[in-house]
Amino acid sequence: MVNGSPNFLVDNAVALANDYIECGANQTQPLNYMNYNSFSAAQKVVFVQTLMYNYTTDATIMANVDAGLNITYSTDPDILERWYTLGLWVTYSYMYTPCMNWVTTMGRSQYLQSIFTACSQSGSATYNMCLDWYNVGMWFWTPLSRTVVEDCLYLS
Repeated sequence: MVNGSPNFLVDNAVALANDYIECGANQTQPLNYMNYNSFSAAQKVVFVQTLMYNYTTDATIMANVDAGLNITYSTDPDILERWYTLGLWVTYSYMYTPCMNWVTTMGRSQYLQSIFTACSQSGSATYNMCLDWYNVGMWFWTPLSRTVVEDCLYLS
């Protein structure tokens, strides 16, 4: 593979995510973890998606990733959508408040849909927390976004 080719760039993101998964509960950072900071936006999305699609990713792994990369406070909505969705699936409570702040002040239904779908699939405590988020955000969202969230939470 040639450096800079699409496959090479994707492979780097996947490899780093797999390195974090291999670190598991050890709470150690992979040797190459700082490479994330030089990834393109697309590579960062691939990194988070790789974590999402690995059944062994749990809240401990997310905490380790966050300790090294601080993804919970990213400013990229494509990354946050996936990161927060994963966090809801695995009950990564550290990101609940930042996620609530983000979803209640961001009105794009594309991002709201995956997060609130995860809310409805993650158990009653998470669902009830997301109902609170809905009650805060509903006044900010457009009617379309509000309807999308209501559908995700089975309120309509």
